[in-house]
Amino acid sequence: MSRIMSLSLAGAAGILFTACASKPPAPQYDSNLSATEQAPLFITAASTRSVDSVQRVAVTSCNVMFADVSSATASTGGGIFDDTNRAEASVSVIYSLKGLDNNQLQRLADDVCADAEAQLAEAGYDVVPRSALAGVETFQELQTAGRESPYEYKMGASTYKVFARSGESVFDERYIGTAAGLGQAFRAAAGGSAWQLEAVTLETLEASGVNINIMLDFAALTSSGQGASGGGFVSRDTAEVSGEVRLSAAGELAFKPFSQLDCWNRFGNRECMVNANHIARFSNHWPVVIPQTFYTDVVDATTTGDAVAGAVTSALAFLGGGTSRDITRYDVNAIPARYAEISRLASQAFVEMAVTQAATFK
Repeated sequence: MSRIMSLSLAGAAGILFTACASKPPAPQYDSNLSATEQAPLFITAASTRSVDSVQRVAVTSCNVMFADVSSATASTGGGIFDDTNRAEASVSVIYSLKGLDNNQLQRLADDVCADAEAQLAEAGYDVVPRSALAGVETFQELQTAGRESPYEYKMGASTYKVFARSGESVFDERYIGTAAGLGQAFRAAAGGSAWQLEAVTLETLEASGVNINIMLDFAALTSSGQGASGGGFVSRDTAEVSGEVRLSAAGELAFKPFSQLDCWNRFGNRECMVNANHIARFSNHWPVVIPQTFYTDVVDATTTGDAVAGAVTSALAFLGGGTSRDITRYDVNAIPARYAEISRLASQAFVEMAVTQAATFK
């Protein structure tokens, strides 16, 4: 599905550039091939120098990020040398996932995280049981340092729900933002930041830490201008957004080696930190896409208000050189059992490839 808006600019002069190179096509995940065969295509590795020392592990956090609303916007625009009073156009496509509630997503997040722990154990890691982890006082304190799960994360018109495991909080600053990061900085000065509490927990358990982050998306959207060369020199005379409903998983598996744990006593308290330069991270270069259908239908849900607003902005743009706006909405009606099944397949594929890639550094 796509939406296109074009402008006719008779007589307008511009500087044209062509792309020198294009991004290679994404590899297609094949469930018939082994993780060893596919991991180098999908997974990138960073800071792997100490991952070979990791054996006993505690999964101190597992976050599953579900796309709730996926969107993309494209717009036309004059180049920096274009001084004409152009009427511009903007087009947005918004997909909303329907048919799933928070209780269903929490159960799915718990299943995804349990699957990941089982895969770590199958790969030969000595995984600390969650019951032992929950009994550590600093791990209990760690839960108060984060935000309540699910945590809503927004990026433009797109929205996501981040679920920790049941009974745990979301404390990764990449989700909860810079304001929370500032709060963590003050807590760090007092020895009570989330990362310090996590590190003391690892010392208590004599284990390396594992952080699992997985994002499950249900639509792939692209907009005109992505990857285009020429920057602001080139006039963009067409605005196009294309979308495809499909389920995919992307994520990061991070190892915090016990061998790189630094601990000390201060003001009568025990404090620890993991050397950030030795945190091994295995993340997707490309998402794992599962082509199986997980929905009953995709329905045009564009409202009357969207249509009226688009007509008004079009008229104003024509009169005054402004921007007309066109919004199209789609509802994706999920089948809960199918969505859960395919989500677990995609997540398991990511974790298996990430663990396989980590093994190559041992």
